[in-house]
Amino acid sequence: MQDGLQVTHPVTAARVTQDALLVLDAAGAASLDDVAVSAVLAWLAGGRFERVRRILLQAQPAPALPLVAARYVSWTGDLTTAAAAWQSVHAATGQLIENASAAVDPERAWLRATTFVELQRTAADLGDPMLAALLHRHARGGPRPGSAAPFTGADPLAEAAAAVLQIVHATLGIEPDATRHRLRLAPRMPVEPQRFAARGIRFGDGSVAFDAQSEQTEKGGCYTFRVGQDSGAIPLTVLLEPLVRGTLTAACVDGKAAELTPRAVDRGTIVPVQLVLDEERTLTLMTEPVEDDEGRPRG
Repeated sequence: MQDGLQVTHPVTAARVTQDALLVLDAAGAASLDDVAVSAVLAWLAGGRFERVRRILLQAQPAPALPLVAARYVSWTGDLTTAAAAWQSVHAATGQLIENASAAVDPERAWLRATTFVELQRTAADLGDPMLAALLHRHARGGPRPGSAAPFTGADPLAEAAAAVLQIVHATLGIEPDATRHRLRLAPRMPVEPQRFAARGIRFGDGSVAFDAQSEQTEKGGCYTFRVGQDSGAIPLTVLLEPLVRGTLTAACVDGKAAELTPRAVDRGTIVPVQLVLDEERTLTLMTEPVEDDEGRPRG
């Protein structure tokens, strides 16, 4: 298996991810006509950047091309490759905009809406402000980058792609922005006490490791998140936004008390903090349960 994403805990998730990446690595594809867009997005999420780069350098206009280009730049920061493919990307984007009002299936509608959101930044970075502005007008109300997609299919490749995208964008909540050396991590831990750990999360010219542990008692919860940069010349900036159960009572960053600004949501509390990975960073959160109308703890 290639270098890249490795889930190390829990064991079940580690096996599922490893098996999925093996299936994705075995898939041959020379163009976007040969493979589903979900598999290409999963290659990027799993750190298979060179495979996608080769596709982009010989790509012809296709509905999935603009999103693949935007997501490739977000993961790698490689504007040179995007510029080389920009003529085809621009033509494919124009076709998406022309057909914006046409009735389509949920997968194609998601592809279009997500493209309008994610390609704006790439267009601006490549000096195409007119396209960026046009995309902005069409992107109102579109999904957040990295949002779940209604990809369907019962074949092994589609299932493998779905498994990797679920881990990276749903469980870890990753939203990359490599051109600005900035990575958003919004982990969504299951209700049960557990540990989730992954390493080899490729991003730009480096990689990141993540470890989260949670413990729940009748008095509340204790959450510990560790983020470190395994490789890369420039320290990355991580916006860590974990969702925890209950209400925040105390927070520590690298063992020191910190005044953070939590945000209450239906399922608990989101606690954002910005960290520079010049060394391994640790965020510890203490919570107390939220009680329902009858005084019973709820998440």
